[in-house]
Amino acid sequence: MESMASTGGTKGETLRGMLTQMTEEGFGEVLRALKGVTETEAKVAVTKRERELVTDGTVLGIVRHIITAKVTYRNSAFEESCLIGHWDAAEADVTSRTPTLKEATALLHEAHAAWVAGWFSLSDAELAGPTRVHLGEKRPAWGIIHHFALHDAYHAGQMVIVAGVVRERLMNGM
Repeated sequence: MESMASTGGTKGETLRGMLTQMTEEGFGEVLRALKGVTETEAKVAVTKRERELVTDGTVLGIVRHIITAKVTYRNSAFEESCLIGHWDAAEADVTSRTPTLKEATALLHEAHAAWVAGWFSLSDAELAGPTRVHLGEKRPAWGIIHHFALHDAYHAGQMVIVAGVVRERLMNGM
């Protein structure tokens, strides 16, 4: 961990810089995956056999999942909020606020900005120190941030696959 600490000042050389870069790259993958997805495509599900998802099998469901994760983990890890362990309530709120992909994408941008704001001002020592995550477990803050960069990229890949399957089905009359 010490070797990742600040050694200079350019982006990528500090722990915060590296985490910021990974976070923005993961989020960029999500945004690239959403490019060209129509409202119709966003709401059509693939079958359970075709997916290994934690959602309803739609692009819209995956976006809602990403938002819920960012909100829930930001609150539990960086705000000591009572939302810890209250995934279902956060998910219901996100779902009620995002009936369309357009609304979900807007909320995704808000959730991402809030996620980054939740940890960006932490010192290197705070980034290296333990923070509370899901159900009271503790991990280094940098590890949680890194996990979410990978989380975004993972779900971006799912969206690309789901959107491709749905798009092909829609073009062939399902």
